[in-house]
Amino acid sequence: MAPKMKLTPSQYQKLANLVYRESGIVLSEKKYSLLVARLAKRMRMTKTTSVSDYIDLVSESREEFNQFIDATTTNHTFFFRENNHCEFMIKTLNPSSPLKIWSAASSSGEEAFSIAVQLLAKSFSFHIFASDVSDSMLALGQRAVYPKERVKTVPLSFLHAYFQKGRGQLKDYVKVKHEVQQYVT
Repeated sequence: MAPKMKLTPSQYQKLANLVYRESGIVLSEKKYSLLVARLAKRMRMTKTTSVSDYIDLVSESREEFNQFIDATTTNHTFFFRENNHCEFMIKTLNPSSPLKIWSAASSSGEEAFSIAVQLLAKSFSFHIFASDVSDSMLALGQRAVYPKERVKTVPLSFLHAYFQKGRGQLKDYVKVKHEVQQYVT
């Protein structure tokens, strides 16, 4: 039986409030279509037949709640995204003073690793803590393996120094070297 996807305004508000309360993500009315599409997918996967049953499931099951949050997040990231911040740090901070950096909303880790390779290249002492509301994105960041097209904005000198080419089944991928990964949690 296909899920009933009539999402009432009060159901939308209930889900939006839940997402905001637990994650800080604001689902404005502009995100209605996005929420309906992602909600329908989760309902199909859980074989839930009504929106109210799904809301009950999300309220009762931490695992499904996490899956729902993962489904509602939009993960937009790439290497060297908004790099002006990192360039400013490099110009103004002392490389010998240890830095502790928090990369909030780090998605799959590209921005945290972008900062790490630039600080390593300039001999900074640092550690980066990368966090995200999406468990699946954090798992990708921990793996530190990316399709080749994701590193096309990485300068060649950094690519050669801090990334490994994939081989065999991973020939279309690159991996962030361990010497970089050790600086990012």
